[in-house]
Amino acid sequence: MVLGLVLAGATALAQTPPPFTATIERNGKAQTVSVVEAASLLMRAGKLDDARKVLLALEKARPDDSEVLFLLGLIAVQQKDYDAAIRLFRRILVREPGVARVRLELARAFFLNKDWDNAERQFRFARSSDLPAGAIANIDQYLFAIRRLRRWSVNAQVAVAPDTNLNAGPDITELQIFGLPFQLSDQTRRKSGVGAALDLGGEWDQPLGQRTRLDLGAAFHGLVYPDSEFDDLSLSAFAGPAFLARKWEIGPRLTAFRRWYGRSVYNQGLGGVLQGTYYVTPRFGVGASVGAQTVSFPQLTQQNGVAVSGGLNAYFTPNPFTLLSANAALSRQNAEIPAYAYTAGQVALGYSRDLRGGLSISLTPSLTLTRYDAPLAAFGVSRRDAQWTLEIAALDRRIDWYGFTPRVSYAFTHDASNVALYSFDRSRFEFGVTRVF
Repeated sequence: MVLGLVLAGATALAQTPPPFTATIERNGKAQTVSVVEAASLLMRAGKLDDARKVLLALEKARPDDSEVLFLLGLIAVQQKDYDAAIRLFRRILVREPGVARVRLELARAFFLNKDWDNAERQFRFARSSDLPAGAIANIDQYLFAIRRLRRWSVNAQVAVAPDTNLNAGPDITELQIFGLPFQLSDQTRRKSGVGAALDLGGEWDQPLGQRTRLDLGAAFHGLVYPDSEFDDLSLSAFAGPAFLARKWEIGPRLTAFRRWYGRSVYNQGLGGVLQGTYYVTPRFGVGASVGAQTVSFPQLTQQNGVAVSGGLNAYFTPNPFTLLSANAALSRQNAEIPAYAYTAGQVALGYSRDLRGGLSISLTPSLTLTRYDAPLAAFGVSRRDAQWTLEIAALDRRIDWYGFTPRVSYAFTHDASNVALYSFDRSRFEFGVTRVF
């Protein structure tokens, strides 16, 4: 086939009213086709630079044309400009989050760019669409390959965090202790303020064989306020092997953590966990974990003891733009004094959805019930807490600044305790940016 594209140049194209057409020569005959079709023919002929010039000129006249953006994205992938391809496919999904073909190409661009976490997320979304059997089988191969090829992943989130109750203090001014009234100090009661929130996490995976790898990871969470007395910082780390199969993965891990509150170490622990995930289908997975740690409290050693825990979790992607999740956990903290020993149970649900227009929203409600073993001497009753939290967050996918996306969240917590000192309400906002890469 002899293919020749006759255009009056990019400037003339941009000034031409729709429909945009071009004249091509095919098998010695002149034909009039759409410019998009002409660009597609150029791509099939391997003339990617020429096709890109045509499409860029057309994009100036039709900046929101999904077909033009999609072809530009395919060219970027073939030219190994994966960052450009990702930006182009994301522009389409801002307006049309349910287009499976675009999700699939976005996932492939992430995969080729070795961005395993985002590739896995997009492949699972694409997998939930009504795709041909061959495409589904291809996605399944990609998902298994990601689990074997993933080497490292990092996430970061920075935000300004106004808080109505940064010290989780009560509203009451007076409390009965040993049957006598005591006035609460200003430092004990509810205190509001504005701080900075920082979350950093990373994981490095080293293959040990075809179906075995070594996982190393660490995470940092920090809330910092002008009055450092209420700073809340925590650092955790893990290391251990993972054993992989097409439908499941399982592995033991050594774990460690340390938490600082104010200017001092609040508690720290060392132990291990056994966790596994079973991929029932690429759209639905379940996981379980069981672990134990020796936990110490330097400032109140009577709280020292072994903590054991177990948990179940599940996720499901019903369509290419929605993710559902559920978690349940049960933990037991032993202590030298029974009044500080407790059993806690937690359930949490998650819902996230990509909306038309570029917004992504998530909703996460949770409930935690805590029961202590014995009465606190000062209050005469065994402490019982019921705490529920609702967090709402929104991302603006239209904005991508070096991979960072604006994020706004609001979390409300209500803790009802039979000991008035531990009852509180708390509202916390975060205005910042987030990135997973």
